[in-house]
Amino acid sequence: ELISGIASYISENIASGLNHFDGTDGATTSTTESGQVVTFGGNAQLDTAQKEFGTSSLLLDGSGDYVTMPHNDNWALGAGNFTIDFWVRLNSISQPNGLFSYDGGTGKRSYYSYWNTANRLHFAYSTDGTAITKGYFLFAPTANTWYHVAFVRDGAAISCYINGVKNASPYDLNIGTSAIYDPGAGLNIGVDSADGLYTNGWIDEFRISKGIARWASNFTVPGAAYEPIADWTTELANIAELHQALTDNDLRDIFAVVSGISVADQLAVTALYRGYLAGIVNGAGYTLAGYIATLLGYDEAML
Repeated sequence: ELISGIASYISENIASGLNHFDGTDGATTSTTESGQVVTFGGNAQLDTAQKEFGTSSLLLDGSGDYVTMPHNDNWALGAGNFTIDFWVRLNSISQPNGLFSYDGGTGKRSYYSYWNTANRLHFAYSTDGTAITKGYFLFAPTANTWYHVAFVRDGAAISCYINGVKNASPYDLNIGTSAIYDPGAGLNIGVDSADGLYTNGWIDEFRISKGIARWASNFTVPGAAYEPIADWTTELANIAELHQALTDNDLRDIFAVVSGISVADQLAVTALYRGYLAGIVNGAGYTLAGYIATLLGYDEAML
């Protein structure tokens, strides 16, 4: 249970890409929680007058405004689960709004999203960089109103949630076991670069969670900004001290008798935990999905 709790905590509080878009009014600089520099294009800027959380949000005028982050393997979603979620407030619903795109141009399409005036929220992806599979979800927004939007791949299906409510069947996209193409490009927010569509409004708390299907049914939308990395790395360090106790002979024996967990298994999971923990805290290479899956795998095997 302790291991499950750790895995669950990490899953809920870290992401491959998280941008709070916090800063001073009119600023054109920002960084993600993982330290990636965000480049502002057009008249994109931070706006303190409108935000869902924090001090500001990203303001876009619908005419050439967007932000981009350089290529990172975390944008490449592959064949695994993922969640893309954010808050959006459209200033105009009389024109299509492009929302985000991971796109390298012709022959290097990956995934992107836009909303159109038929009240359809589209999610499109390619498995080979050329052929596009596109689906839509029902979304009838009111101008100048904040909405939480989440696209979730859970196994073979890509679903959409608006304010925590899942679009009813048949609106799931069936992706099967296919891997989404990786163009090795930057990630754009505020623009569907494949179609040349831009957001006219505001975006806040944009997050990509690679390897995690955060929701499988209706949920209560987040009531606060997602937790900064510094907070959970500190907590993980404290948890590591707790796991150190598993090397104590007396405690190991108690676990073996009461829980039926062998000393060898206890030592194995402790070593595994420390190895992945070191990779996270020290910034070394690791995969969040692998970390959580492995912890849960050991948990199921032993408990």
